[in-house]
Amino acid sequence: MKEYSTKPAAGAQKIETLGGDYALKWDDETQMNVNAHAALLSQFAKAGGFFDRLHGDTATAELFGVGRFMSCDSVRRNFASIPDGKALPWVWRENLRLLQDVVAEDYVADLDPTVKPLYGHQEGAEFGYNPQKPGRPSHCYHTLCIAKLRLTLAVVVHPGNETSGTHSRSMLAEYLEFVSAVKKPRLVRGDVSFGNESVIGDCEGADVRYLFKTKRSKAVRRAFRGLLSDAGAWRDSSDGWQCAERDVRLGSWEKARRMVFARRPAEKMPKRKKAPPQRKFTQLDIPGLELVEAGDEDYADGYERYALVTDLDMDARDVLPLYRERGDCENIFDEMKNQWGWSGFTAHSLKQTALFAGMAVVAANLWNVFTRLGDDGMHHEAATSRPLLQSCVARLSRHARQGIVTIYTATCEKAREIYRAISAFLSSISAASQLSVEERRQRIIAHAFRKYGTIRRLFPPRHRRPDDNVARLNRQSNGIIATSARQL
Repeated sequence: MKEYSTKPAAGAQKIETLGGDYALKWDDETQMNVNAHAALLSQFAKAGGFFDRLHGDTATAELFGVGRFMSCDSVRRNFASIPDGKALPWVWRENLRLLQDVVAEDYVADLDPTVKPLYGHQEGAEFGYNPQKPGRPSHCYHTLCIAKLRLTLAVVVHPGNETSGTHSRSMLAEYLEFVSAVKKPRLVRGDVSFGNESVIGDCEGADVRYLFKTKRSKAVRRAFRGLLSDAGAWRDSSDGWQCAERDVRLGSWEKARRMVFARRPAEKMPKRKKAPPQRKFTQLDIPGLELVEAGDEDYADGYERYALVTDLDMDARDVLPLYRERGDCENIFDEMKNQWGWSGFTAHSLKQTALFAGMAVVAANLWNVFTRLGDDGMHHEAATSRPLLQSCVARLSRHARQGIVTIYTATCEKAREIYRAISAFLSSISAASQLSVEERRQRIIAHAFRKYGTIRRLFPPRHRRPDDNVARLNRQSNGIIATSARQL
C-alpha cells in the first residue's frame, strides 16, 4: 500500500480524513475545465479552420481565443437584429463550409419534415398534423440531410400547419442553386408528402434524380388493382417485398412517370414488440386541414403496399431498399431534438427560432465529424459520445511561458483512446506546414468518413479526367463557397 508523508507540502495545511492524512492546498489561479474535450475540439477547429466563435467557460475561452461572452438574452437580441433574408444564408454558408468536401462527392439528399410541439405563444404556433400530441400547436422543421451519414444540410422552420412537402420547395430550390458550384446531389429522396408535381417538377428542372413515395390516390389504387391480377408482373425483392412497375400519369401530373409498386403479404410483416400508436384521430375543426385517417385499404387483399415515383434507371428490385434507407432521417431527428436543442430553444420570433435551429445543425455536424476521427470512422450517437467525452476533467496551467493542458482520464479508458487518436491525427496534419487550411480540412473529412461507401456502392463514381480531380470550383457571383472536386 502506498504511504503518504504526514508532513504537509509547502503552502499547504494538514487535514485528517477517514482515509488518512492529506495535504490540502488552495489554488485560486489554475483554471479548471470540466469539459476536457474542449482542448481537442479547439485543436480540431484550428487544424480544419472550421470556426472561430464559441460560447463557454473561461478555460474554454482561453483555449479557443475568445475574449468575451454574451448572455442568452443578448444572443436572442442579436438574432433579432439580423436583417430578414440574411440569417439563414449565413448559417448555410458556415454549414457547407464544413461539408463542402462531402457534397463534392456523390450523395443522396433526403427531404423530411418533423413536428415540434409548442407550449407558449410563439410566432407560427399553429394547429397541424401532430401524431404524438393531437391538437397541440407546433412548428414544422423541414429538413434536408444525408441520412446515412447523419449530416444535416439545411433546415427551415415553418408554422405547424405547413407540414406538406410543397413547403420544402423553396428550401430545396435554394439549396440546389446554393451548391451548384460544388455538386448537386445524385438523388433527392422523400416520403409521401413530396411525391407531387411541384417538387418533382423542381427536381426535373434542376436535372436532379428523384425518388418519392406517392399518396394512395384513386389512380394509384386503380393501378395496384390492375397489377394484383397480373401475377407475372411481380418480382421478388428483399425482406419479403415484391415489386412491379408501370408508367402512370396521375391527374395532377403534367406527364406520365415511372412508378414502382411494392407489396408484401401481411403475414410476413415483422412482429412488433408492442402495438404501434393508433393513427386515427378525431377530426379538428381547422379550415383547410385534414388529419391522417386509418382504414384506407392499407392491407386490402392481404398485402401491405406502397408506391414510388422515380426517374432512376435502376432495377425496380434495387429501388425498394434504396428508398427504405431514408428511415435514417428519424435518427437525425432524435439526436437533433434530444441532444442538440431543437426541442428546447424557442423564441417568440419564428426567424430567431429558425436561425438557432440552423446553428444547432452546424454544432451537431462538427461533433459528428470530430468523433469520427477518434475511432473506426463510424457514427457515434450523441446520447453516448457526449457523456463519454465530456466526463473527463482538464486543468489549464502555465510553466516557463507555455500553456499546459492536463486531461484526467484515469477512470475513462475509452475516452482516453479516442482523445489520443484524435489528437495524434490532428497533430500529424498540423505539422505538415506545406498544407493549406483547405487541404487540411479535406484530409480531416476524408479521414472522418473513410468507412463511408454506401453511395459509391449504389452509384459507382464516373471516370474523370486527371485534371478534373484537382480542379477547384469557385462559387458564382457572391463567393459563398470555394471547394474542391478531389476524391475523398
